[in-house]
Amino acid sequence: MKVTLETLRFILLFFILSMILGGIASLLFPYSSVNTVEYAVSFVVMVTLFFFYRKMGWGRVFNKKILLTSIVLVFLLSFFIPDMAPTLVSSSKYAYSYGFPFPFLTLYVEDGSAFFLPNLFAKDVTGWSAGVEIVGNFLLYYFFLHFLFNKSYHQANRLERKRGKKSIIISKRRKRNYFDNAII
Repeated sequence: MKVTLETLRFILLFFILSMILGGIASLLFPYSSVNTVEYAVSFVVMVTLFFFYRKMGWGRVFNKKILLTSIVLVFLLSFFIPDMAPTLVSSSKYAYSYGFPFPFLTLYVEDGSAFFLPNLFAKDVTGWSAGVEIVGNFLLYYFFLHFLFNKSYHQANRLERKRGKKSIIISKRRKRNYFDNAII
């Protein structure tokens, strides 16, 4: 429950900061030829959230190894699992959705491939959209990996306890045999 609440706090802060900084950027850069809003705002929001989380001490409920593994899994699976049924948007434009199990990223490409990377570097990308489904993927992977790591940890502890009991029993037998032999 703590992980879910912490993830929801991150989402809320990310969207609020994105809206505030996006509004400021659109007011400051209305006449620039570079579309700075998409890239600069995302970068500034992520850096701000990183320092904010460090200063406030938030995010400690996450297991760092599982957190990084689940983030890597979200992106790797979206890179390598193709969209086999793209949606026809217009006569030559297709919408390819990526993400597993919930598609969260959609690329609009005129003549594209089923895989993400060729479509990303294609000349005919006309747009993209990202959804909140990435949070569902992240939470699903995080809880699944947390379950796997805890289960393997508990199994290893049980096995270690059994080995420890056997070694105690064996050592007591050795002591008995030693004393029995010494008496005779």
